Amino acid sequence: MNRLYILQLLVILLSGICLALTSVSEYTSETSRLEKEFKASPSNESLEKWYHHAKITYEKYPMDIMAISQYAYTHYLSERNPADGIRILLPFMGKIESRPDIAFALWRIFNDGIINAKANHNITLEPETPWGLIMKGCNSPLQDLELMRSYWAMYIPEKYEVPQWLVSKVKASRVDVDETNCLFIWKKILENTSEYYLKKERIKFWLSQNNQQSREQKEALDKTKKTEDSLVLIKKELEVFLQLPNTLDKIEMSFNKIIKYREFLSKYPEFPIYQQLKQSIGEYEAQVINLAYQSYILLNFNQCLKNIQILMEKYHKTDARVLAVEVFCLQNIKTPIDQIIKKIDQLLEVEPKNQRAFMLKRILEAQEEFKHRQ
Repeated sequence: MNRLYILQLLVILLSGICLALTSVSEYTSETSRLEKEFKASPSNESLEKWYHHAKITYEKYPMDIMAISQYAYTHYLSERNPADGIRILLPFMGKIESRPDIAFALWRIFNDGIINAKANHNITLEPETPWGLIMKGCNSPLQDLELMRSYWAMYIPEKYEVPQWLVSKVKASRVDVDETNCLFIWKKILENTSEYYLKKERIKFWLSQNNQQSREQKEALDKTKKTEDSLVLIKKELEVFLQLPNTLDKIEMSFNKIIKYREFLSKYPEFPIYQQLKQSIGEYEAQVINLAYQSYILLNFNQCLKNIQILMEKYHKTDARVLAVEVFCLQNIKTPIDQIIKKIDQLLEVEPKNQRAFMLKRILEAQEEFKHRQ
């Protein structure tokens, strides 16, 4: 029901896989297999599996170029910050001519940046965004991204094996570019990527938004540095809910992606795109998402329980998603165990195959039995 549960499950699954792997080539091959799995069926869960295996491989073989390159790209995808991926690759740039894995990882990062910029009408290149920060000072950010993609493509030999669905794209990007201009752009990107520069820009951005200059605010901003993606990018993450169905698994996986912005989102007592959701999928569905947001993200359990009561009185529906949120809230306000079990029973009547609810009931029953024995 939370990010910890998902990560524990992934650790168990990946640990079983890794026990059977004995060499770096087997580890990196498994990473490539998980990428194909993600490509065939994109989801937050398959991305997490891909990323976490690449991370395990990198930690086990920190000097292997293939492992480093795979980790750099998946880390970028997971965090949506190109600076993170680039920083991982920088110490190994001297080997780029003999090991094209590095160039291919950079090509993929810049290619992804181009795709996102075009799909979002350049909103991902705005000054306060991760891509905007590292492209600061570039006259034409999108054009410069394309130049960098072509520049790194020159270091990828035609015989180098890339995923089948990218062969034509890599080939198409192999065009003549002005190397001096590309190196100038790359120098600017590296300057922007430095931790000091990024931290300075984060502080400047937030201070300009809030018109505050106190030292205390600077310290607070430093503690919440992961919120610099801005509300615009958070909303893009949440637009997945505009397409039905919004199952419990979908809700949990999507909210796990924005838990890191919890402190920033505490300023928004209502789901950030609630009105848009209401217009797109109807008031009831929008309120269900809002309840999950209040509980999983804001941790406002008492208010969430009150809103659940209001929703049920208005619509008279029995919804497994709402019941699951209610169980989550009851657990976190230290409700008597027998009351939580009754609510889980209602959930299991609606969704008998909900294994997590079943296991939670068994655990609570065991706790109750132990308490009575004492």
